[in-house]
Amino acid sequence: MTIVVGITQRVVENDGYCERRDVLAQDWAPFLEHIDIAYVPLPNSLETTQRLLNVLPISGLILSGGNDIGEASERDALEFHILEHAIKQKLPVVGVCRGMQMMHRYAGGAFEKIGGHIRTRHHLTCNGQEMEVNSFHTIGFKREAEGFEVLARSDDNVIEAVQHRTHNWHGIMWHPERESTPQRYDLDLFGKAFKE
Repeated sequence: MTIVVGITQRVVENDGYCERRDVLAQDWAPFLEHIDIAYVPLPNSLETTQRLLNVLPISGLILSGGNDIGEASERDALEFHILEHAIKQKLPVVGVCRGMQMMHRYAGGAFEKIGGHIRTRHHLTCNGQEMEVNSFHTIGFKREAEGFEVLARSDDNVIEAVQHRTHNWHGIMWHPERESTPQRYDLDLFGKAFKE
């Protein structure tokens, strides 16, 4: 049976004229199709997204990557609301890159600027599994926020994967949708979060 999840979108300012757009990478569709998950892109509008969450059979939420926190206030507000909604409705959440950072911020965690994590790859051990992941971020953290357990760190001690001890929340700093061939760990993570 196909599971339907809601997924947040980055905010992009169009060059040449004043128009802000909600944008989602097309890579998400083939990645999620591998595990029979369909998605609904959620607009960066609190009112519209709340209506969608109230009427659609949403079984979980993905906080996607893009935009540093503080760069798009409407997205920051929406994702805080989504996390509150997830707690009330007991919905699973997977945070990817910025999405993991937003879960960290929501739990009161702090950030720092980091180097060596943009357009590169890291070797990690996550839940006992050796893997190589992509990296596209300049902000990170080395100390987990309250309620989270660290699953993976990079060689320079930056946290790369977490899970919440109470909520069905998982965070990863890499982009599974950007891999040419989906990694088994990522497929298992999303399948476990949304289907179990």
